[in-house]
Amino acid sequence: MVSTLELEDAKGMRVDVGSGIDDYWCEKLTQDINNNLNNYIGQICEILYTEKTETNSLRFPRFKTIRDDKTEADSL
Repeated sequence: MVSTLELEDAKGMRVDVGSGIDDYWCEKLTQDINNNLNNYIGQICEILYTEKTETNSLRFPRFKTIRDDKTEADSL
């Protein structure tokens, strides 16, 4: 089962997100990725976070949803 996502912003900053993935997304992502991982490469995810740290990482990142209405990632 999918429980963590490795995401990347428009500038190439990567962040691992494990919080916020509820049962619906866990099951959907697991099933879809088992069928075809390429369906999710380049998809835009919305995440929430508390703040950016001094080292420019994200504090307490949380998955919110996959955005089908966006085609380009934002810089964090």
